[in-house]
Amino acid sequence: GARTEATADAECFGTGFHTNGENQKIDVQKISSLIGIRGIKTFHLQYQDYLYPDKEGLNTLLKILNLQGVRLIVTQHDSCISPNVDWGKFDIIIRHGNEFKRLGKNVTMPIGIPEIEYKPLLRNKVLSSFGMGRNDNEVCQRVCDKLGWTFRFHNSEDKWVPIKELMGWLQESEVVALIYPPTGAEVSSSALRIALGTGRPVIVSDTNWFKTINYWEDYYKIYWISWDDREEQLSYKLNGF
Repeated sequence: GARTEATADAECFGTGFHTNGENQKIDVQKISSLIGIRGIKTFHLQYQDYLYPDKEGLNTLLKILNLQGVRLIVTQHDSCISPNVDWGKFDIIIRHGNEFKRLGKNVTMPIGIPEIEYKPLLRNKVLSSFGMGRNDNEVCQRVCDKLGWTFRFHNSEDKWVPIKELMGWLQESEVVALIYPPTGAEVSSSALRIALGTGRPVIVSDTNWFKTINYWEDYYKIYWISWDDREEQLSYKLNGF
């Protein structure tokens, strides 16, 4: 199995647990037995919703570990927090924002803003975006065509690249745009943190994705536009650069 030594008192287990695909099942017996044999007292789950399609298996595992007296901790890295997971089994829930306080076990650990070495702008009138398909590329393309700008988009669903490579690609742009539709969910965008780390100005729509970001306003430049008037306001903002 995939096992690596993290510290003298910690181990990371991968095989049979990290799942990716709707038909993959968590090997509950294997994992719970391994934890028991090794005398592990704390189980820390790194939760990303799409990695755990087998919610029934996950809940069964949590129940068994709870009965074994194992301390359960989860870090919720995802904006999608499934109601089908028995979150009440966890002793500590770590979030990257202030959401999900209703369980009374929340510990907030804000995501930092990654940075790369600042480079002077080499290409003018280039607007770039990236992500998992939420950005309104059609509006960005129309505005850029009208203003004589070049629009580029990196689809992370097609190709996942190292963060420094992605940030270097974004830094070639004059402006980065993240024009997401409204959402009623309690979410926080890691994409905005990546964009800010490039040192380039970032244009964002007024959605919950971006409202929980803590940043130094004298250093990072965010320009807000309305989703309802996004085409007109994006055009106005780009004209100002």
